[in-house]
Amino acid sequence: MKRKVFLFGLILLMLTGCGKNEAEKSEPKSLKEEVMYNKKIDDDSYYKKISGDVINGDTLFSEMAFITGHEAYIFDPSSLKEGNFKYKKVFDIPEKVNVLSMDIPYGADISFYSDNNKKYTFRDSNYDRNVSDSYAYYDNAIYSSSDYVVKDYSNYFKVPISYDLMGNLFYVKDNILYKKNYGYYDFIKKINVEDSVSKIDGNYEGEKILKIYNQRIVKTDKAFYEVVEYYKDGVLSTATLKMKLLSKYYDEILTLTYEYVILKDYTIIPINDTLVSNNEIEYKPNFYLKKFESDLDTFEE
Repeated sequence: MKRKVFLFGLILLMLTGCGKNEAEKSEPKSLKEEVMYNKKIDDDSYYKKISGDVINGDTLFSEMAFITGHEAYIFDPSSLKEGNFKYKKVFDIPEKVNVLSMDIPYGADISFYSDNNKKYTFRDSNYDRNVSDSYAYYDNAIYSSSDYVVKDYSNYFKVPISYDLMGNLFYVKDNILYKKNYGYYDFIKKINVEDSVSKIDGNYEGEKILKIYNQRIVKTDKAFYEVVEYYKDGVLSTATLKMKLLSKYYDEILTLTYEYVILKDYTIIPINDTLVSNNEIEYKPNFYLKKFESDLDTFEE
């Protein structure tokens, strides 16, 4: 009888142990594994790796350009889909200039904000062509590291601003986000609405803000957040949505392009694939904020 009980216990232990091992095997241990699980992707090579020769944790991207340190590059976004990172260096940035974030591009011009209340624009001097949204347009651009435009930020926004990080749509001071409300002419009221600023409330508060990506993604010392617009009590408001998976695998993230998350092993994953719910609105590979037509039930992607 004792022998039967012992054997039964041994079998039960083996079965329980096997089940535990299987559960441990199926539990995702990385961002890539969890995204593949969520997307039901079995092929490990589905998400490509790229060369990381000119990219590091401080690299900042625009739509078809990026800056690493004091070097500016252009790149072909479509080449990333095949893991073939096509890029070329186009100019050097003066050593005295500290790049905080890249600005929204116009044509092939490359602009960025510095920490000295300046906006720098390296202009494409190849004027004999029509503006187009293509890598070929950038590839044919002519830049000169000695021929660039520098303007005080006050020339673009009439409200005096003290900032730690600057972007086109919002800025950071003392770890608080502020939205820049650009002036316009109200045709209904027939009045000029002046430039103004407003604090962005959100679940990022209490954390240290480190970077602004893509004009709308905020990296703190603890998580990643997407800045979005939504209607609260009929009034257009701005808030932050915590990006669940990027925050969960925070230490794996190297940087972000307008479309991709780049991991520290240089695997690239579309930002949309990392969003668990997306709140029914996709993340677009441009600089526009998501706008929800009603109040939000949750402030997590």
